[in-house]
Amino acid sequence: MTLAQTDIKRVAACSTISQIAYSMLGIGALTAVSIEGGMFFFLSHIMGKTIFFSTAGIVVYVTHIRNIDQMGGLAARMPITALLFLSGAMMLSGFPPFSSFAAEWILFTGIFERGATDPLALVVGILGVAAILLTVGYTFLAAKKIFFGPLAAGLEKAHIKDPPLSMSVPLILLICLSVAMGLYPRAVMDLLRPVISGALPLI
Repeated sequence: MTLAQTDIKRVAACSTISQIAYSMLGIGALTAVSIEGGMFFFLSHIMGKTIFFSTAGIVVYVTHIRNIDQMGGLAARMPITALLFLSGAMMLSGFPPFSSFAAEWILFTGIFERGATDPLALVVGILGVAAILLTVGYTFLAAKKIFFGPLAAGLEKAHIKDPPLSMSVPLILLICLSVAMGLYPRAVMDLLRPVISGALPLI
């Protein structure tokens, strides 16, 4: 469904469905590690989706266009926005060193831990890993259509440029936070582990 979208904001909105499914996989596996990974991934998703949605909003704000098929070549005019959008795509796709990579690693470690005794969980885990390719596909396909190639017809004479830094700096700080959490995930896991380990026997 996400791959079929042409509205830049719908791409971001529909991707949330698949992303939340990863957290649900972790919670559904019912191991301490998978639940910790699922919660960590949800936090990582929020940061990645903030970048993705905000840069989509910036593009619409500057171009007054929502249809990605009518865009193209914007990286030459909006290099900072293009880098932010690509960072959001990498965060959602689970590329290192972003926190989503560490979260997915922990999440699927827990799922495959369940899969060691449950064949269905093993199959679901393998399908979940394979589905990451869909995330890579729809995020980077959108980036290619919006920011690369020749400048779209009708935009050559338009006054298109990166917005004021006040719109970009908060997103850059969020990207830095994601990198810090990806390089040092223990800071997050140490907060989650006591609560989840204590609650798991009650489930």
